[in-house]
Amino acid sequence: MTTPTVGTAGARGLVVAGRIAVPLVLVAAWAAAAAVTPEIAPVAESVRAVAAAWADGTLRPDVLDTLQAVVAGFALSAAAGIPFGVWAARGGYTYQVVEPLFAGTAAVPRIVLLPVFLSLFGITVDAKIAMAVSAAIVPIVLTSMAGTRTVNPTLVKLGRSLAMSRWALLRRVIVPAALPVIMSGLRIGFSLALLAVILSEFVAATRGIGLRIQAAYSLQQLPLMYGLVVLVVLVGLAGNLAIWLVERRAAR
Repeated sequence: MTTPTVGTAGARGLVVAGRIAVPLVLVAAWAAAAAVTPEIAPVAESVRAVAAAWADGTLRPDVLDTLQAVVAGFALSAAAGIPFGVWAARGGYTYQVVEPLFAGTAAVPRIVLLPVFLSLFGITVDAKIAMAVSAAIVPIVLTSMAGTRTVNPTLVKLGRSLAMSRWALLRRVIVPAALPVIMSGLRIGFSLALLAVILSEFVAATRGIGLRIQAAYSLQQLPLMYGLVVLVVLVGLAGNLAIWLVERRAAR
């Protein structure tokens, strides 16, 4: 059993310290900017505004509606995108057909699809879920293909020499080897799903954090607006942290 060296422990400590220091520096910069201009709400007032909106129940439906759309869209994208990407990468022909198509659509702004989804689903959570899927599935498919293509061929040959079935080869060799790349795609996909949902709520929604941010700006409720922006950031960080924890657990 090996023990961490001093250098390794020190490096980990620096990383943890950096992760703590960066948010503190940003909050300090926010507080300093708020002291200079009235156009930036103070930190404490922003926190109180969001806490009050949550306590009186007016914010909860918006948060839940946004989270439902993001989580559902991301889950659908992962459930469809990972198997499809792995399958497409296993064949030379399918990879050559699929990869350029998905890589090309990555440059298309997802907001242009919102009118299509609104015409299909109306101003409902289903339209936001569709927006999340359209944004998240592309990086998930692309990274699943890239991860599968970078698996060491020697590992695949070894698995075949052990008479592994195709399913066992995928489950025990290919997917574990491609997992780091796939997980990076999941993190990107979650972030894009959140972005797509918030943007769609700016344009057309009956509930949602994006709608509340827009309303707070229109009414010049700056503390609530800034607090909600921070809330969106925290949702993004929490989602990425959850995926990172799953990746660490799967890598053990």
